[in-house]
Amino acid sequence: MENLLTVTKKHTSADVLAESFLMVHIQPPIISAEKARKQANLWLLANIGNLLHGEKPELRLNHQYRLCWQVNVILTNPYRKKVGQVGQLDIDAVTGEILADIKTSEKEMIANSQILLDTVPCHS
Repeated sequence: MENLLTVTKKHTSADVLAESFLMVHIQPPIISAEKARKQANLWLLANIGNLLHGEKPELRLNHQYRLCWQVNVILTNPYRKKVGQVGQLDIDAVTGEILADIKTSEKEMIANSQILLDTVPCHS
C-alpha cells in the first residue's frame, strides 16, 4: 500500500476579497479488518488459549484518538459453539499492534470465560 495525499484548495467568491486556504490530509495505509482479526486470534492463541477467537472488527477511534480495529473476543466450545463475549481487543489500524494492557486483558478474559463456562450446561 502507498500513502495517500489529498490536497484541496478552496476559494471564496471572486467578487469579494479573494480568500483561500489549502487543506492537506495525509492518510497512512491501514491494515485490513481480516488482518486485524488474525492479529487478535494469534495473540489470543499465544496468551490465553484456543477456545477464544475474534469476531468481525469495527474501525473506531479509541480513547487516545488512535485509529484502531476493535475486535470482540468470543468464547467457543466444541459442544456449544459460540458461548459468549468475554472481552475486546483494540488493534492499531496502522501498525497492527495490540493496544491494551496485556496482563489486565488476559486476566479479565480468563475470568469472564470461567464465569460463562460456570453458568451454562456442559452439553447441549
